[in-house]
Formats: sequence, C-alpha cells, structure tokens
Amino acid sequence: MPKTKKRKSKATPTPHQAEEVPSTSVPVPEPVAPPTSLTPDDMARGRQLVKEFSLMLEGEVSKDKKKYSAYALQMEKYFRFKFKFYGFNASERRRIQKQWNGRYKNELKNRKTLLSTLYALWDEDVRDFQSFGCDLASENKAILKGERDEDVRESMMCLKHLLSTKGWWDTVDLLSSNGKTPTGCYQSEMTFTISPALGHLVKTSPRITLPIVDEWIEDDNMWLRRSAILHQLNFKEKTDEERLFRYCLSRGHEEEFFIRKAIGWSLRQYARSSPEAVRKFVRENEGTLSELSVKEAMKHIQK
Repeated sequence: MPKTKKRKSKATPTPHQAEEVPSTSVPVPEPVAPPTSLTPDDMARGRQLVKEFSLMLEGEVSKDKKKYSAYALQMEKYFRFKFKFYGFNASERRRIQKQWNGRYKNELKNRKTLLSTLYALWDEDVRDFQSFGCDLASENKAILKGERDEDVRESMMCLKHLLSTKGWWDTVDLLSSNGKTPTGCYQSEMTFTISPALGHLVKTSPRITLPIVDEWIEDDNMWLRRSAILHQLNFKEKTDEERLFRYCLSRGHEEEFFIRKAIGWSLRQYARSSPEAVRKFVRENEGTLSELSVKEAMKHIQK
C-alpha cells in the first residue's frame, strides 16, 4: 500500500483500524425512500444542486487523475469495496464543499431544499456524496429542526432514511451522535467533530423525537439500532441514564459487532461524567453484556 502520510487528515480513517470490523457482519437490506411533503420540483432542485457539486469534484479530479485514483483505491480497499470514492481526503473535499456552500448557502436556508439535497446525495453511488451530506446536516441542524412539530417529524424521517441507506459506521456515526467524540472507528482516541444532527433534534424536541428513537432501538435495521444507542454520546450530565441503560440491556444479547461496540462506546463516554453509575451498571449486567461491550465500557474506569 502506498504511503499517504502527507495526505492524511484528521477526518480520514487509518488503515490499521480496519481489523476492528469483522468481515462476518450481517448485511442490512436497503430501505425504500420514505414519503415526504417534498414536491417533484423540490426533489428536482436537490438533484440539480448535487449535480453542481459532482461537476466540481470531477473537475478537481481531472487535474491529477493519477493521484486521486491511487487514493480512491486505498479508500475502497479500506472499506472492503463496499463503496466507490473519488480519492479526496476530508480536507480536500471540504475545501470544495466550502466553494459549493458559498454559491448555495442562502438557498439551503429553505428546509425543503436542504432535505431534497440530502436525499439526492444519498442517491449517488460515490461515498464522497454521503460524507458531504453528513457535513451538510451538521452545518444546518437548526434548519432541520424547523419551526413546527411536523418539520421535526419530517426531518427525523429523512435522517432515518440516511442512517439506514448505504449504512456503514462512517455515515451512521457521523449522523447519530453529538458534538466532539473520541472514536475507535477513527484514529485511536482522536477527537473528531461529528455531525450533531440526530443529537440536536433529540435535545431540542424530545417530546417528538424520543418516541421515534424508542422505535429505532427495536428496528430490524441494525444501523438504526446502533444510532439509537449512540444518539446521547456526548450529552454528558444531560444523558438520560435510564434510557441509555435500557437501550444497552435491550440489545445486550446481540452478536453483531457494531451493536456490541456501540454499547461499549456509549457507556465509556457516559462514564466520563458518571463513572460510578457505569461501573455499577456493568457489574450488575456482566452476564448480559458481551465481553467487548464490557471491555469498552470499563476502558477508563476501574472495576
């Protein structure tokens, strides 16, 4: 594998972490796009905006096809050829995103335009589009919330589609958590800013969103269950402890790596604020939780 130290960015996963994900993970079927209040014209505009972004990416690639194709292959290998890539690292992609945002930021203040653009980004086959979508949702979380209860419900429906479509840890963790977090999926213990889209909606509209997340923890789609477990990742002292522990116990029997890892990760983060509560919970439920979940949960506290 070619050396890429000069092109590595903080938001780019490192190859040595790939071994953390077992190849036996259960495949998850792709859902059908949900019904929305978006009109055909809304959806068409979203596709147009994504097409503009695509042209900008392709124009940049054309300047040095050899460089980008080499890095694209490296990323495709890292993601086990589940996705295609243009070959940008995160900082390069975000530089192009900034140019695109400069053109369309006023238009994206319209919530329907934002939603239609997110849907259109997830229709694309190249992973760079979904990575951009995670950033776009983060930057416009207040617009996603809207002003009415129905706005929140529609945005939650959109997030459900994004989380469960083309699901893998890179987009699911970026969309479901809140704020800054050290994540085992990226360079070990590196602080990485992730999208607070779901966390923001839960914090600001709990009456509407929590019943929905309570459904996700029982959903057949594994990525929605993982999202439900992780959505309070950095709520700290504002964590709903009862809900966190209930979610962890309800999925403690699962053999799926991504669920076991999510349980341990969420408990480890909460232990930074309430170590005694996590220690007690783990001690009382070691027979239910997997060894991986227990190991992750107790990483920074003593039994």
